[in-house]
Amino acid sequence: MLLRLMIGSVVPMSDLDWNAKISHLPGTHILQTAEWGKVKSAYGWNVIQKTWQDDQGSLAGAAQILRRKIRIAGLSVPFCVLYVPRGPMFDWHDFDLASQVLFDLEKLARKEHALQIKIDPEVILGRGKPEEMGGDDTPVTSGLTDILQKRGWRYSSEQIQFKNTVLIELEGDEEVLLAKMKQ
Repeated sequence: MLLRLMIGSVVPMSDLDWNAKISHLPGTHILQTAEWGKVKSAYGWNVIQKTWQDDQGSLAGAAQILRRKIRIAGLSVPFCVLYVPRGPMFDWHDFDLASQVLFDLEKLARKEHALQIKIDPEVILGRGKPEEMGGDDTPVTSGLTDILQKRGWRYSSEQIQFKNTVLIELEGDEEVLLAKMKQ
């Protein structure tokens, strides 16, 4: 599959266009929306929106990358940090696409003189209670871990977003739902 990196900033995209584009991607999250980019922009972050297309021109992936400048005393080169909250968004089972996206993010990090780039995708590592799991052994995990390690990416113990997500079915009686919850 041929992938072409399309840089969203070359052709300015309205907030509605960006949100509409990403709405069907796997792992779409509120932290990847144009509105979240505006919130972060108010606090010193710049937003870079990137998309990946397959050889038919269909959207295969996207990432809203947050960039913050860092000044280091005595150095003239402007450094930054890059962060992709709850992204990038694409089918992580597609290891060829994963490799291309990671390569392009690494390339961007070098171009921007980033001290680090942190990604935080919605990838399921396991299901159930963490203390009862036999390890991170979902089908995507082992292949993705291999790709990340071979490319030099490392797991960060400093989590920005919640490490675990719990989904709760909200149908039914409110009192019954509340009774199932701990204080």
